[in-house]
Amino acid sequence: FICKNRMPGFFEYLNPRYTEIFGYTIEDIPDYETFLKRIFPNPSYRDLVRYFYREDLENFAKSRKVGERVVTVRVRGGSDRIMHSRMVILGNGKQLMTFEDITDLKKMEAELFHAQNMEAVATLAGGIAHAFNNILMGIQGYTELGLEKREDPRSLAGSLAKIRESADRASAICRQM
Repeated sequence: FICKNRMPGFFEYLNPRYTEIFGYTIEDIPDYETFLKRIFPNPSYRDLVRYFYREDLENFAKSRKVGERVVTVRVRGGSDRIMHSRMVILGNGKQLMTFEDITDLKKMEAELFHAQNMEAVATLAGGIAHAFNNILMGIQGYTELGLEKREDPRSLAGSLAKIRESADRASAICRQM
């Protein structure tokens, strides 16, 4: 959309795509304040957006750098969408703001992050299971040896010591977790 001058005021033009995404026409949001109240219904969040807007205006005046933000907006119908907004001041002093709906992109990023976390947990669980399996195989083997040598107390003591050592290693793994 385009504002008539540098200061937020009345809107001069809303792109048809804006109306398609947001559900609002220029009659629904003729000015900046109405726009803010409709798409940012939470007063605290709205105040934060106002602050960022003023900051972007100041930065643009100093450096001609485009003001870019990611904001969550409420569209007609009550659903929230995540938008990448950009603001520039044109040569004639009018403001141009664009919005790109990145809701689906953000959802995909969150799903990818979750999948990567699940993969990391699965890798960790596999490593722990492998370590425990190795320890259990040792315990099992030394138990069998101990049962075969139960008549000879010295060799039985060696097998029991190895079993205790394996159990201690398993216990250490549990403490590390």
